[in-house]
Amino acid sequence: MANRGELTAINSDHTLHNIHTYEQIGKARRTVMNVSQPNAGDVVTKEVKLRRGNGMKVECDAHDFMHSFVYVAKNPYFSVVDETGAFSISDIPAGTYEVMMWHGALGEIEVGEITIEAGGEVTMPLSY
Repeated sequence: MANRGELTAINSDHTLHNIHTYEQIGKARRTVMNVSQPNAGDVVTKEVKLRRGNGMKVECDAHDFMHSFVYVAKNPYFSVVDETGAFSISDIPAGTYEVMMWHGALGEIEVGEITIEAGGEVTMPLSY
């Protein structure tokens, strides 16, 4: 089953940008979208389908310093770290779960298993 959805990119600068996205498949990558945005206010919305991976790299072909990563979680229990590296995930049902981490450049790490009691709170040390 593929991960799919819409991606909207807005050029809010008064300069040319070229949005180029790649599905990350291990060390390989596959172009998902490659669209020029020459003017401020240009908006492009595309259907995005990740066939084999969960990660996507977003670059501007006109500016080599502009890049980011997108991760598509296959469940609603995920988080993005804040500027200090802290995060929390709430409303997880009681149970035992496999925990993994993903970073656009460092890859995916299977962290281990954690058990959450009903109404409970747990912590788990994580690092790359």
